[in-house]
Amino acid sequence: MVQPADEVRVETYDGPTATLTDDLRALYAAVYAEPPYRDGPAEVAEFVAEWRELLNQPGFRLVVARTAGQLVGFALGHVVESASGWWAGIRPGPPGGDTADPVDSDSGHSFGIAELGVHPGWRRRRLASRLHEALLAGRSEPRVVLWVRADAPAARATYARWGYRLIGSVPDRPPYQVMCLDRGPTTRPADPVSYLLCGTPRTGSTLLGSLLASTGVAGRPESYFREPDEHAWARRLGVAVAGDGSFDYRSFVQAVRRAGSTPNGVFAARVMWGTMHRIVDGLGRAAGRRDLDVLGEAFGALRLVHLRRGDVVGQAVSWARAEQTGYWQDGDRSSAPPRYDPGLIEDLVRTIGEHDAAWSSWFAAQGVNPLPVTYEDVVGNPRQPVQAILDHLDVEVPPGWRPVPRQCRQADAVNADWVRRYRAALRPG
Repeated sequence: MVQPADEVRVETYDGPTATLTDDLRALYAAVYAEPPYRDGPAEVAEFVAEWRELLNQPGFRLVVARTAGQLVGFALGHVVESASGWWAGIRPGPPGGDTADPVDSDSGHSFGIAELGVHPGWRRRRLASRLHEALLAGRSEPRVVLWVRADAPAARATYARWGYRLIGSVPDRPPYQVMCLDRGPTTRPADPVSYLLCGTPRTGSTLLGSLLASTGVAGRPESYFREPDEHAWARRLGVAVAGDGSFDYRSFVQAVRRAGSTPNGVFAARVMWGTMHRIVDGLGRAAGRRDLDVLGEAFGALRLVHLRRGDVVGQAVSWARAEQTGYWQDGDRSSAPPRYDPGLIEDLVRTIGEHDAAWSSWFAAQGVNPLPVTYEDVVGNPRQPVQAILDHLDVEVPPGWRPVPRQCRQADAVNADWVRRYRAALRPG
């Protein structure tokens, strides 16, 4: 059965969150196997070899279209700076085009689309348009540039319908034409805001973070500062790690801020209780200064979101199961089967209460009132907490954005059984 295009979800991955998967490699091969490209294994291997360089480009973004577990479209691009080799060899003013010089003197003034393709079996369903919209959502560059093969008239016509104009040509083999979409002045705020999702494990922070990241304007909330993962994040973000495992923490925080920011300048991260003290200590805690002042020097204007779960027993059950199996989120592999352990659940109920109370005390000590969000809101009506957080940041939800979570809800019949058994044991008699 042919699925309608509205059953296809579009996912956005910025910077280090993008991964070259086997299905993306296969999709690339399928898209470019047809005329006029006729790419074979050598060209696919070249795309794979260039992936790391693409990933390291400023402002890199990958969007993919997925349905029933299958990738059916993708697009990717990055910021194109004025001194970039991207502009090399371009001749201004192709036949029928404008004569304006495409090179802008302001660094980072254009966003370049490197690839945009839809699987042959999924074309003519507006998927290309949806991918294009997601690729540019929330970006602040006033114009978009791309190269298109001169012998691909259908692609050129599509870009022209979207408002692109010809600005140059590249007499290569095969020849390319250069097109530009003018988007108006930048919308990047003069003083971009940062925010932290503050919570305890199993409150839906991963799900909420993926929803916020998918807007393209709310930062990229990841657990960058989780201490067991710090070295992995440092290496991933290009921070030098010494042989003994040490690294410059301020450099790490700067790299995290770059990676966790969307093009409009908004930064976001997920922080569990205990991690906050590690961040402040790493930045340099000082007597007589609020933690919030130390954080503000590193992240700028900072706003806080307090994520809690009304069903604490359900939270403890989920936490216990994740601890036992090693399965915390989609993509993890279970290392052991789950086993009902009421003692562990009781300990985690106590820990959750202590951590929630510690967060409340810390907010009071900093003199701030965080935005409250509940797990139940995130899973029951995901648009509402995303809208509330963006309102809290004074950022508008992009037109056409829909809450399509990348993470699946993990609670199942096993969780429900454990909750029932634990609560039954608490009842007298």
